[in-house]
Amino acid sequence: EELGWGPGMLKRLDGLRKVLDGNAAKEMDTLLKRLEPQRKNWANPATQPAATGVTIVGSVLDEPGGKRAKGVEVTLWLGGKVIDKTVTVEDGTYKFAGVRYAGMAHAVRVGKHGPGVWTEDALVFVDKTQTSGEIRAINMHLKLPSLSGTVTDADTGKPISGVGINFSTINNREAIVTDENGRYRLFVLPRKVDLYCNGTYDRYYPVTPGKQVIVKAGQDVTGIDFTVRSAKPFSGQVLMPDGKPAANLSVLAMVRWSSSTVTDAKRIAEARTRREARIKAGTESPPVETDENPGGRGFITYSGGTGSNFRLKTDAQGRFLGYLRRFGGGNRDEAINIVLIPRSVNKALSAFKVIQTTTIDPPPEPVSITLTKSAAVEFEVFDPDGRPVANAKPRAISWLFGYMNYGGGISQVEPDFVNLGQGRYRATGLVPQWDYRLRADAEGYRCRTELKVMAKPNEQIDAGRLVLDWWGVKAIPGLVAKLEDKDQYVRSGACRELAELGPMAAEAVSALTKLLNADNKTDRNYAAAALGKIGPAAKAAVPDLIRALQQDKYGVPRAAAIALGRIGDTSGIAVLKATLAHAESDARAGAAAALDQPAFIKADPQIPELLRLARKSKHYQGADLIMLALGPDANQVIVRMVQEVSDAKKPPSETARHVLGILMGKPHEQDTKNNVTARTVLAWWWRFPLDTPVARRVD
Repeated sequence: EELGWGPGMLKRLDGLRKVLDGNAAKEMDTLLKRLEPQRKNWANPATQPAATGVTIVGSVLDEPGGKRAKGVEVTLWLGGKVIDKTVTVEDGTYKFAGVRYAGMAHAVRVGKHGPGVWTEDALVFVDKTQTSGEIRAINMHLKLPSLSGTVTDADTGKPISGVGINFSTINNREAIVTDENGRYRLFVLPRKVDLYCNGTYDRYYPVTPGKQVIVKAGQDVTGIDFTVRSAKPFSGQVLMPDGKPAANLSVLAMVRWSSSTVTDAKRIAEARTRREARIKAGTESPPVETDENPGGRGFITYSGGTGSNFRLKTDAQGRFLGYLRRFGGGNRDEAINIVLIPRSVNKALSAFKVIQTTTIDPPPEPVSITLTKSAAVEFEVFDPDGRPVANAKPRAISWLFGYMNYGGGISQVEPDFVNLGQGRYRATGLVPQWDYRLRADAEGYRCRTELKVMAKPNEQIDAGRLVLDWWGVKAIPGLVAKLEDKDQYVRSGACRELAELGPMAAEAVSALTKLLNADNKTDRNYAAAALGKIGPAAKAAVPDLIRALQQDKYGVPRAAAIALGRIGDTSGIAVLKATLAHAESDARAGAAAALDQPAFIKADPQIPELLRLARKSKHYQGADLIMLALGPDANQVIVRMVQEVSDAKKPPSETARHVLGILMGKPHEQDTKNNVTARTVLAWWWRFPLDTPVARRVD
């Protein structure tokens, strides 16, 4: 309810649950179970309050400062869709009643929006707590001053369509794209407008820097132009196995820019040598020197595989054309790898080719790619006892240049899987010579190995057997044994997996508690986190977690605090409250999160107020929470503080002023009568430990 969810959101969650499996499915089941009472409430109208909704009112003028306009159609938009329409009455006003979309920004419009054209709207924010009353929108206008311009290619002078223009609005920022003639026009209220040209995603870089324009009433500003420059092209042709053109075929181009390896540096150095030779021969002009690029040469900064994916289409002759548009741009000397993957819709034909170039070299020569028949592979999936796993869900991981390939690339090379029975599976549609890693998931198992497959065209191969490890209760003995492994990464991995198993890993509590007292802080951190995920079944570890919370450092207190909260043992309340003043900010945050548990709130009525203040003052070093812990003696203590530091004259910090304001009941104020600043009050306060009499009461 607090998020503004309704039956529609529950319906989406139900749909999401259908495509989840494993632990994600279990977590979703838990969430849906918790929401079931609310589902019943929504299903019963009698349990629902009468939601009248807010009323949005506003006026339409013929121009800024002008007359009110009657009979103008006004639309109310939400999420790009029209949800209501009305017409202005005699005095130019309009009204939308019963608006109940909590927490959303509505757009009220009278102008037309289209390619290259944008008109100032009125944005209306409906707070989730506001279910009635009126919200007044800013005035809208039939006629507004405008600013306009054209975006052209810096090399050819031709107008460029589809170029993104960002600009400031009265509320935030908006963006449009240029029309088919490279033009844009903004109708805005008289004000200062900041504009910035983004270029296009797939080809053009911006050349012109951002601009600032003052738009006055009744004025149309023209000629606010920008220029862009095309990135280098790459091209080629895709042929069928018989040599005929492969028309209307999708070609995925995965482009990676990098300067992070020795190989990259060597390619860049060789490209620079080639450029110097071209300049000396007169076939290339020297690079232009600028303030940002002294010497006119590209610079090298670390870039470990920045990439973009472009989907291209072959024409009737099988030809395709793309551009090396780097996200973010910049004058960098980098190596470029272009991976081209054409594939038929039924995955029966496929191929891939790699083009290597640099940002220094001229555009690469066109390439020719001939499709071949895709490959197939069969493999087995067995459990640790040597029995076939009949219900496995096989999957393929794609690798590229020695790294796992995420994103749009995997969908273009992903095979189709068929369950053949008896633990045997078949994958078809493999792109020949592509680096695949086959894995499989199944209930009660975990896949820790993979089968590497790189098939030849039309090859049918047997990849062997994939053996899954146990998961769930059966996996615990093996994970507990790993907690004593000599390898730090093995111990950490075991802790993470025990945490993932949660309450079912209760038998690992003793071993995790032992690790919680180890010499290695990483072990202690992971062990505390795992104990917290096990929850109430880890109650035996509470004394050790309290010790870690009080005595440890470097992140361990945070993990220990969160663990105490999840275990729910109220014996930890006192130390958690004290941790709200911990020197480590993440420990304070962990303690606040732990105290937010229902069992703790029920046991200590002071906790809700502590948490309210903690959420309000996350960046105030916890000092205000210490003050609040004084309870009814707070005012007396502040009087003593004022008396002891009355001669201080240092200016207050925002943090200290806030703390003093809370104590005095006057936020953001200071005691001017005694010339006491909040900074000096804090300096005095921090001299005393919490357990001293002066810190707890005034004798």
